[in-house]
Amino acid sequence: STTTYPFRVFNFNELDEVVRSVPLRPGYRAIVPLYSEGDNALETDSVDVEGTDSSGVWNVRFADKVIIGHYGIDGATRRIVRYEVNRHADKAHFCYLFGSDSTRTCPARRAAGQARVSRSNAELPRWLTLPEAPPMPRPDTSEIVAASGGARLYAAIFHRGGASPVLLLHGGLENSDVWSSEVARLSPSHEVIVIDTRGHGRSTLGDIPLSYALFAEDAIAVLDSLHIPSVVVVGTSDGGITGLRLAIDDPQRIDGLLTYGANFDSTGNPSAPPDSAMDALGRLYVGHAKTDYERVSPTPGNFPKLEIALGKLYAREPAISHAALRSIRAPTTIVDGDHEQFVTRAHTGQLAALIPGAHLVVMPGVSHDGPVQDPDGFHRIVTQFLAAARHGSHASVRQEFEGAVGCAAR
Repeated sequence: STTTYPFRVFNFNELDEVVRSVPLRPGYRAIVPLYSEGDNALETDSVDVEGTDSSGVWNVRFADKVIIGHYGIDGATRRIVRYEVNRHADKAHFCYLFGSDSTRTCPARRAAGQARVSRSNAELPRWLTLPEAPPMPRPDTSEIVAASGGARLYAAIFHRGGASPVLLLHGGLENSDVWSSEVARLSPSHEVIVIDTRGHGRSTLGDIPLSYALFAEDAIAVLDSLHIPSVVVVGTSDGGITGLRLAIDDPQRIDGLLTYGANFDSTGNPSAPPDSAMDALGRLYVGHAKTDYERVSPTPGNFPKLEIALGKLYAREPAISHAALRSIRAPTTIVDGDHEQFVTRAHTGQLAALIPGAHLVVMPGVSHDGPVQDPDGFHRIVTQFLAAARHGSHASVRQEFEGAVGCAAR
């Protein structure tokens, strides 16, 4: 039988998610309408996803290219529960839509944000999902701040003049919109500042090499421009590493530090490559980061340039010494997910052990994108940390986290 399915995908990297959701059977075929664009545009208007035999082999065909993979299907639901991909196709950008008539409207619908693929899948475990962030609340004010190397930095403030200012720093390739859930929860009680890291989102890259010290310098430039003397920093991934640099280099400006998914040097890198499911999640992340970049950046064609700049940064940093970590005096909590794929658990534990008085909190059922996979759980950790950090006491931090949100705290 042949059935048309309403899949919606923006780029080649998300093909696995499409195939995963097709209820394949031997001899079953799904034809999916296709829109393509760019230098590698596909010379066809549909893609065949075909189950070929009971051993679980499937082919995806378009134009003269073929992608071959293997799947395992659940006997009851007939949906794919395991898959591996062996690609034999050129990279291309495309999106699957609801019908052939829709292909002509894809660019306009994408620009309007109406054709975006869902980033979560109820059939997947939470740590393999990338949920769609809700719209960012309207800020009280936003500014563009001049920074070194000619960069221009975007910053926004919510609940200006509220209690205990909190600076939220995002991870690599994304932008501050990823903090929308936390801003909505935190801003009623706190002044909240978000920054698009240089080269990311609405901030421009500038003409000097990226470094975490430079990101920290940029954060201080924004705080100076906003006349904010000190903040609690909450940072994920690259934002967490920048938070470490801030606590080391500008301790008088940092009232507390919470990191998620941060490492301090390359010893935290896993020795084995990610499995196929985590690899698919990573490619999905990059695809959405590119779409978001093109949506908000003043230089929408520069995403490849940002990837190159970050690649050079990651080749040499972070490289924070044990002595530097031991110098941190701000109340600190190190958080990560129990399915973290980019930083080893041992390294995360070592980071917490090296910072005097720091505590380690492990969130259950999430991976490197834990703050968006479980925003309620992450917010509970943030609020508990802020309540403890307000007293400036490491002991109070420990007390707040005992038994917190089902996490392992130590």
